[in-house]
Formats: sequence, structure tokens, C-alpha cells
Amino acid sequence: MPYIEVEFVLEETGVLIKKKSLHSSPVEQVYGILKKNARTDNYIEVIRGR
Repeated sequence: MPYIEVEFVLEETGVLIKKKSLHSSPVEQVYGILKKNARTDNYIEVIRGR
């Protein structure tokens, strides 16, 4: 897998493997940028014409 960082941490009970993606998904890049005060459910109802 490209863009995956792996860290090995020694513990008393064994080795802990931590994986972290170095790239964010397109959704993560835009999540929360609109800063709307309205609820998403209400917005969906409006655009559906209900």
C-alpha cells in the first residue's frame, strides 16, 4: 500500500504495529468546511422538495 507509515512499538507483551495513512481521502479534505448552522437532515429534506 503506498503512502502508509508503519511504526513498531515494543511493549512488554509483544510488538504493537501502528499504521497511519500519509494521504487523506477527498472526503477528509472537505469535511466540515461549509460551517453551516443548519442540520444536514433538514437540508436534504429541502433539496428533495419535502
